[in-house]
Amino acid sequence: MQTIQLDQLSDVTGGAGINFNNGPAPAIQQVKERAATCRALHAETQRLSGGRDPRPGTDAHAMAAATRACWAGIARP
Repeated sequence: MQTIQLDQLSDVTGGAGINFNNGPAPAIQQVKERAATCRALHAETQRLSGGRDPRPGTDAHAMAAATRACWAGIARP
């Protein structure tokens, strides 16, 4: 198992809200849970829009925005 040295933590970018201090397994689990949420939001967007680009002002359009924010949230510092 590879460990992250404390001096390397300052180089970690992204993963807003992910706790890197408890080791790799919990961090991996958090990322998997967030990704599952993002995929579920995308699936709901597709369901609401019938697989088409969501029209502005619709629930599908709002869901698409939430999906983008979800994925971007994983990458934010």
